[in-house]
Amino acid sequence: MLGTICTFAIVLTTALSFDPFMDNGMFDMVWLESKNDYKEDPSMSTDSIVLKTRDQEQYKCFLPEADNAQDKDDKVPYKGLSELELLKPLFDTSQCSYRWESYWAYELCHGRFLRQYHEDKEPGKKPKVQEYFLGYYGKNSPDKKAEEIEKAKEKQVDESVEKKLTIAQLKKLLKKKKLDDDHILPYFRVNYTSGTNCDVTNDPRIANILYVCHKNARAELFEIKEVSSCEYEAVVLTELLCSHPAYVTIPKRSQKIRCLPLNNSPTKPKSLAELELRRIKFNSAHVKFENRKDSSIDDEEDLGNDIAQEHLHINSPKEPMAQKQLPDPKSRPKQPRLLPHVREKMIRDIINGESCIDGGSGWWKHEFCLQKQVQQYHEDKNGKKTYIKLGEWNEKYQKLYMQKNQQKRPSSQKESRKSITQYYGNGDVCEETKRHRHVEVKLKCAEKASSAHSISIYILEPRTCEYLLTVESELICSILEKADEDGIIPLQTSSTSPP
Repeated sequence: MLGTICTFAIVLTTALSFDPFMDNGMFDMVWLESKNDYKEDPSMSTDSIVLKTRDQEQYKCFLPEADNAQDKDDKVPYKGLSELELLKPLFDTSQCSYRWESYWAYELCHGRFLRQYHEDKEPGKKPKVQEYFLGYYGKNSPDKKAEEIEKAKEKQVDESVEKKLTIAQLKKLLKKKKLDDDHILPYFRVNYTSGTNCDVTNDPRIANILYVCHKNARAELFEIKEVSSCEYEAVVLTELLCSHPAYVTIPKRSQKIRCLPLNNSPTKPKSLAELELRRIKFNSAHVKFENRKDSSIDDEEDLGNDIAQEHLHINSPKEPMAQKQLPDPKSRPKQPRLLPHVREKMIRDIINGESCIDGGSGWWKHEFCLQKQVQQYHEDKNGKKTYIKLGEWNEKYQKLYMQKNQQKRPSSQKESRKSITQYYGNGDVCEETKRHRHVEVKLKCAEKASSAHSISIYILEPRTCEYLLTVESELICSILEKADEDGIIPLQTSSTSPP
């Protein structure tokens, strides 16, 4: 790695085209044992520098030849089509892209509009469609001013081509979008305006469509999110934009810096060898710790360390786990177990509503407090939270709900219960239905959970402002048998904690 060079003092340099501070490539250090290794490597360049370590070890390091092919290409003025001209096939045919999520579906008809909709289908009845237009493009916009703005932008894009800017200059002008940890890509933005009026801001909805170069992608609606109230951002992957070199990203290549020892210096610097040895020992100790056998915990301090590492795990269906190869279950380390009195306290706090469970991702997150309330909230960059109450607990409503839904009553065999259902009503009034929000909560026993104190929570919205919340954990197994015939769980005290 290039960072290793920073531990040395440079005592001699040559006039090289190599820039040690460039960040457009990755470098590996290769430590050669003798000049024979140098002679046998035909890729070795003649440019070199001599490095000296603090232990007075000396090395002659041969630098990789600069790959200037791409730099030369980038200095050429771009004479191709503009972004809008490249995307013209999409706009002319009014091709539409779709994306389906748990409740909402999205329809993007390129060059026309972006629509958000949901269909309620009931047997024997005509489907009910709830829809919002998130924005219109140019001439399709009911707002003529928006059309003029879009025409001005088209003219501006065409002028940038006429100025004959180089590809390198164009690359500097482009903004980039982070799609994930490995991909930060340039995009071309198209504004959609004058959508359905927003109840929150009293302004029309707007959307920014970000077109990103992706080979073999045919206008795929990769992502859509609400970045602020009634303002949306959609990412579209398309191969059409890849004809423009400024939007094509070239993967970084790893280059090698090869070093020969001088004046009887060791093959590798002493301090570097010691550092690598310490790292190996640390990793070995870490592996032993992770795979230690589950032993009894004798004091609160050890227990606290285990809980600090495991704590409550919140899983969201919107964030699927990466598909990684799992180890053999027989060799998998056991999860640290909870001391009985600590486990009892965790269960007691959940039952009494003293420990609430947070989950979710994106703009809205969710908070569930057992037999108290269910809320969704958004936290802005300043830490201020905006809450919407989805439902609150009321024993009277719970009993009425069970009377109307006898099939949802808990099993009379308390020991064999796998789940119970609770009703949380009288939430905040829904703007679309003009009725109070309400939630049906399902508490499920997870006997084979990966961790004895992990909790999974996820929420669905099958109908507008009507929610289904599922909470699943091994801890809940002990709670279910405490519920009465109506699914009501009595409050717990330290003397009557569940087993």
